[in-house]
Amino acid sequence: MSERHNILDPHDDYMYLKKKGIVDLQKMLADIKKWYHNHGYEFIESDYKIKTPSPIGTEEEVHINGWRNEDDLNRWWIYLQINIWDSTPVDVMKGKKKVRMYKCRVKIRFKVQFEFDYENQFEKSGLVKGLFSWYYKNIIKRRIQIEGDKFEYEFHDLHDLIKRDLDMEATGDQYAHYWKN
Repeated sequence: MSERHNILDPHDDYMYLKKKGIVDLQKMLADIKKWYHNHGYEFIESDYKIKTPSPIGTEEEVHINGWRNEDDLNRWWIYLQINIWDSTPVDVMKGKKKVRMYKCRVKIRFKVQFEFDYENQFEKSGLVKGLFSWYYKNIIKRRIQIEGDKFEYEFHDLHDLIKRDLDMEATGDQYAHYWKN
């Protein structure tokens, strides 16, 4: 029996990003796919829905999953659910180049999980299930806590990448006015 656990704090089961404005959706989705590939994840775009356009724009929903095997028993998952509302195309000049972007509202929901025994190797008999229970409680839980930090930093790297694509990243030095003489 494969078990999945959230590695974030219980109150942080999901993380969100929200933006209302002009967004380069194609670049953001391409960067997400590239990030999954560069970090060794299997990329799965499990669902893509587009609703009939209305006068205020289209509505889209994209589900992206990715998993990476750490070893024969452990697998890390990152889930993204991207909702886009009121999407209308806009041509924007970036430098001297015209770029197609979208004026829209975007909400991105992040979820990360750790899956143990993803191939159900411990499902063979009662003795093996008992060994699995002991192994999980005494060894794997500690390992999840240690490796979970590394995974969480990696996950926040994806979070920061998407914030840069949404132009939500802070720029400048917040303490610059203290250092002026």
